[in-house]
Amino acid sequence: MVYSREIIQEVKKWPYNYEVGPVAEVNPEDVPVIGINCQFLVHIFLKELLIQPGYMAIPDYYRSKEIYEDEQSLFEKVSIGATLRERDVLLFHHSPQVTDAKQLHLGLVYGVLDTSGQVKVMHTSLETAGFAIESLDAIRQRKRNRYLVAVRRPSVKFFN
Repeated sequence: MVYSREIIQEVKKWPYNYEVGPVAEVNPEDVPVIGINCQFLVHIFLKELLIQPGYMAIPDYYRSKEIYEDEQSLFEKVSIGATLRERDVLLFHHSPQVTDAKQLHLGLVYGVLDTSGQVKVMHTSLETAGFAIESLDAIRQRKRNRYLVAVRRPSVKFFN
């Protein structure tokens, strides 16, 4: 597992709050009380992995739309159905056609759930009332997340 158990334990306590994304102007000390959205969660974990000399950070303005549209810069496009890896960002939508990329729900591949090969995904949403690690199939059972419309993998530029 590449994710810090300490950060996971802390974030697990935070409620979901649609309004608190990566560019929200909030006091960091208030975040555990007021909560975060799925975009902020992805930022927290990608930044945690990349805070080392020489690593590039994901810009705060990168939200669902920017991650979805970035296929060559900080993220690489991964084909739907390809083998997923930890750190992959999953983008979900209620429809197979994306008309407004700002509406995409984000999750981050956490690992493999069990011997059945189910992929685990970290995310936060209204339905889970905060941080959750669920199977990819469980997330897709929800009407608003029915379709996995894109997968983005942090590119080597993150790691140079």
